[in-house]
Amino acid sequence: MKYGFLVFDMVNETFDMMIGPNHMSIEYVSLKDNRNLNRSVWGLRDTIVVVATFARKEKVEVWIMKEYGVEESWNMLCSIPVGSNN
Repeated sequence: MKYGFLVFDMVNETFDMMIGPNHMSIEYVSLKDNRNLNRSVWGLRDTIVVVATFARKEKVEVWIMKEYGVEESWNMLCSIPVGSNN
């Protein structure tokens, strides 16, 4: 299952769907586990950044889309362990 987020093109005044990182979509996102996943989407210079917090896995991942609009350009920048076991 893939997830995405809605983006707004301010020049053309149109909405579009941007697909999120594949690894995160396949491994972590399901209807059952979605309530344990929080995502924040940020614009950083010419890139898109997704910060994902996984409650069950007790970690935070930071993903960056190196080439805007190119689904294959998602890369995990870092994975940070958090929670009581770390």
